[in-house]
Amino acid sequence: VSKYGKLLDQVSDKIFAGIIGINLLFINFNYIFVLLGELLIAGVNVGYKLKYNDLDITSTKMGKVKEWPLFVTLALGFLSPINSTLLTISNISILLTTLFQLKTAESYLISNNKEVKKLENKDYNTKTEILEENENEFF
Repeated sequence: VSKYGKLLDQVSDKIFAGIIGINLLFINFNYIFVLLGELLIAGVNVGYKLKYNDLDITSTKMGKVKEWPLFVTLALGFLSPINSTLLTISNISILLTTLFQLKTAESYLISNNKEVKKLENKDYNTKTEILEENENEFF
């Protein structure tokens, strides 16, 4: 509910996926795509937060949906050494998860751009109000 809680949720998801993904690289190097997808999403959000400190970055619906294929893919990674069928399913799951990650990064770009416009409008309205007050005081 709080800003801190929202941030903690996003960071803990990235840390969890990162640690497991790095370990899965030793089993199947294709997991590099999953790691790069998570880095892309984190990069988009961190980039916006660094540029716009007041920006409230919240999870998107696509970001929440993406978690399910991500966790299934990570689980399949540990099962894939059992047989070649599971390895094939794991590779297909990696591809699908990477597509979800790309859509998630896009959804964050769209969401963050909307929030930036709200901040800019708020700043513009505040500046206009200050100018009007100063103008009224002058006359």
